[in-house]
Amino acid sequence: IISAYSGRRMWRVFSLLSPKEGAKLDPERGNLPHTVDPYPSSVPAPKHSVTLKMVQDAYRDHYEGTPYDLTKGMAAGPHGNPNRGNPDLSVVGQWERALAMYRTSWSFVNIAKPNGRSVLWFGY
Repeated sequence: IISAYSGRRMWRVFSLLSPKEGAKLDPERGNLPHTVDPYPSSVPAPKHSVTLKMVQDAYRDHYEGTPYDLTKGMAAGPHGNPNRGNPDLSVVGQWERALAMYRTSWSFVNIAKPNGRSVLWFGY
C-alpha cells in the first residue's frame, strides 16, 4: 500500500478537479521515486472549470464513490466514519491514506489574482 500512499491521492485530486484527464490515469500506479512512468505533476483542465468549492471539497475527500471509499465496508470506521484515531500497533496492516485526515489542524486555498488582489481561504 505504501506505493499508493501519494499516488492514489494524486489520482484522486486529478479525477475530482479534471475528471476527463483523471479518467486516463491508473489509480493502482504508485508515485514514488522508483515508479516507472509516474503521474504528471499536473493535468490540464478547461479554463474556469475548477471552482473554489471543488477545491474545498477535495480537502474533505475520503475516496467516496470509488472502489477505495473509506466510508464503506472494512475500510469504514464505526457507523461509516472514515476517521480513525491512533492505530493499534499490534494489528498488522495499513489503511488507505485519504486526502482528508482527522489530524489536519488547518488548510488553505489561495486564489491567485493579478495586481495583488489574491484571496486566501483559511480553515482551522
